[in-house]
Amino acid sequence: MPAAQGPIIIDLETGHVLWLAYGKNKKALYDFIKFVGEEWMDGVEAVACDMNSDYQEVFEDCCPHIQVIRKNFNDKVVAEVRKDE
Repeated sequence: MPAAQGPIIIDLETGHVLWLAYGKNKKALYDFIKFVGEEWMDGVEAVACDMNSDYQEVFEDCCPHIQVIRKNFNDKVVAEVRKDE
């Protein structure tokens, strides 16, 4: 099975992978938000995402209460998460 080519959503407090998606598009994040539901997302205070502004736009569109922190994530971190999965 090929590695995920889209967003990897990780709980930064526990380190657990919450969602792996294929395709670098907004739909992958909209699917995650729909899957977990608005009530669950209401409990999220902030998200960190890479420099892809599409991801930030989705969170701002669906969850305006969430603080979005954009970072350029190290490929080694992402590769390690993919390896562990």
